[in-house]
Amino acid sequence: ELKDALKTYDVEFFDLHTVTFNIHPDEAQRRKNHKYVAEQCEAAERIGCTMVTTHTGTCATESAIAPHRDNWTRETWKKSVSAIREILRDSAGMKVPLGIEAVNMTAMNNPRAHRRLIDEIGDPRVKVCLDPVNMIHMGNYYRTTELIEECFDLLSDHIVAAHAKDSFT
Repeated sequence: ELKDALKTYDVEFFDLHTVTFNIHPDEAQRRKNHKYVAEQCEAAERIGCTMVTTHTGTCATESAIAPHRDNWTRETWKKSVSAIREILRDSAGMKVPLGIEAVNMTAMNNPRAHRRLIDEIGDPRVKVCLDPVNMIHMGNYYRTTELIEECFDLLSDHIVAAHAKDSFT
């Protein structure tokens, strides 16, 4: 019924954005969250949606994108890689890409981190939902052109979508 309505009204769903705790500290909750993202991949497949966007996650428990002192540890990076691999495994056989979006309060906060994740996972379904504003901090605030150029230099073949917005002073 939904697919018929989309066709009738010439509407296309481009992205299902899943903001969830992919590395939640509680294992049972983490598995539930992975299942949710995999279900969104299935829903995207059924309606012809171009991609599902998610985040690697945070060690915090109050928000899926909150800062936490452990977000930048080697162990957390390994959990992030493992989480994305698990979601891809749970959605195996589907064609819909999994677009990873940057979150400044996590280790996935720059184009080099995206490139590293893509290379470590090695699955063609891992893509980028480019959101440069989510990569801005005081160290690059006045060099955003360089940041965007680095994003395209490192990620151009993997960018499926981009969020366009501005920041203010």
